[in-house]
Amino acid sequence: MPRYFFHVIDGRDIIDNVGSELADLKEARVEAIQFAGAILWDEGDKFWEGEEW
Repeated sequence: MPRYFFHVIDGRDIIDNVGSELADLKEARVEAIQFAGAILWDEGDKFWEGEEW
């Protein structure tokens, strides 16, 4: 099974050194969307300050 790594570079770096084993690109896209949602959930107030994300 392929391993996908989800890195975020946005003023501070979140480097995924472990990755996730996922069946295909479709599952990787779902994981990326969920990961982005979790970041917005945790840091949504910073997102709306007008900075790039």
